[in-house]
Amino acid sequence: MISPALEAELAEWRALRCRPRLWWRDDDARRPTPQLDRLLALADKIPLALAIIPSGNVYALGKCLSGLANVTIAQHGVDHVNRRAPGASPGENPLGASAGQITARIAAGRERMTVANLAPALFVPPWNRIDEALPDAVQASGFGVMSAWGGLGRTREEVRRLDAHLDVMAWTRPARFKGAARLIEVLRRGLVRRRTARAPAVPIGLLTHHLSHDAAAWSFLDAFVAWVPSEFEWAKFDLNAPLCCSPA
Repeated sequence: MISPALEAELAEWRALRCRPRLWWRDDDARRPTPQLDRLLALADKIPLALAIIPSGNVYALGKCLSGLANVTIAQHGVDHVNRRAPGASPGENPLGASAGQITARIAAGRERMTVANLAPALFVPPWNRIDEALPDAVQASGFGVMSAWGGLGRTREEVRRLDAHLDVMAWTRPARFKGAARLIEVLRRGLVRRRTARAPAVPIGLLTHHLSHDAAAWSFLDAFVAWVPSEFEWAKFDLNAPLCCSPA
């Protein structure tokens, strides 16, 4: 699990008497499935943000997830349908959609989830696509946190970003496991970025898609989850968590 380069970077963190932080987001939950059962068993007591598509069977998911204190619910768009022209980057909202139009759709999806006992704590745009009007729509829909891809913190004063950075899948056709060596190098670069930016408490976001995992992805996750506590702290979603270093 540890390359020499990663071990050298972790030694830098130990010298700072700091434990780096990871948080876990899984996308595209639509209904209870054997793959979701496997994900929940793997996460067990680990904090997990599960991004649920409101157009799915949210009532069955509400029953499935009831009582799981380690799971934070995220709203994953509205229906995860691409409304962009062929060849354009995919996005759930048509190009040029206003903040008001987007707000109405997000709010309706949020209400559907809430009625199903899945009140979402944060918003995750499908394909991590942040349109110009989306932050205003997310805020108007009552969310204080949005999770997309690659950032280290806030996009604006009202909406906090808690992003993913470490996607275990390569989105070729068909989707496949990205490979352990590539993931470990991405993890190392994420640690360097936080250490040099003096932002050690910003967690690195592990991103999974339980419905898309092949055998190699599941095998990596089994080993990764077992290894993480030796070097990292799992971060639970908390809107008001202070950005300070956790002592080693």
